[in-house]
This record gives sequence, structure tokens and C-alpha cells, in this order.
Amino acid sequence: MSLTKRQREVLFAFAQITTVLGHRPTLAELSEELGVCRTTIHEHLRIIATKGYLAQSEGVYQKRGYSLTAKGRQLTAVGLELLKNAWRSASEHDRERFITWATTPRKATA
Repeated sequence: MSLTKRQREVLFAFAQITTVLGHRPTLAELSEELGVCRTTIHEHLRIIATKGYLAQSEGVYQKRGYSLTAKGRQLTAVGLELLKNAWRSASEHDRERFITWATTPRKATA
């Protein structure tokens, strides 16, 4: 099953946050990144998982309960490699501007 454009955006944001921060994102982190409410993010993650791009941890509720599957890593690999290359070639000024942008809280919308 293929992903919609928005589902691909959510999956890429998930992979990007995992790469940049070194841990799987919470619903709040994804919500801030994409500017939508946590309920919307949760629904997207659930659907993406049913399509095989994410795996959900079994058992008790976990704050970071989803992880990329091999299928999800394969789909996001090219985009993440482009991101890494852009970071390596960016000037110090551009890196600082990106960090400021990335750490600025965004208001979630419904």
C-alpha cells in the first residue's frame, strides 16, 4: 500500500527527527514539527504502521512507541542522505539559522 503525500511528510519528519535528535520522536515533537494536533499525528502514525513503514511497540503504552521498519528506512533514506549532505556543505551561519528555526516552537493547528 502506498502512502499519501501527507503520510510521506509525517514519515519523513519522523525519520528526520530520529536522525537529528538521535531518538524516536514523541507525538508532541511531530505535532510541533508539522503544525498539526497530536491526535492527527497519532492517526497518521497508526495508518503508516498498518502500511508497514513503522512498527508499534507491543504491550504497555510507550511515549516513543513507533520505530521505522526496513521499508520505512528504505523510503526515507534518499531524503535523509540529501539532508546530511546539505548540512555538511552549509555555512556556519546557515547552520545556526537552521538550528534557531528547528528549535522554535510552532503553534499546533487542529
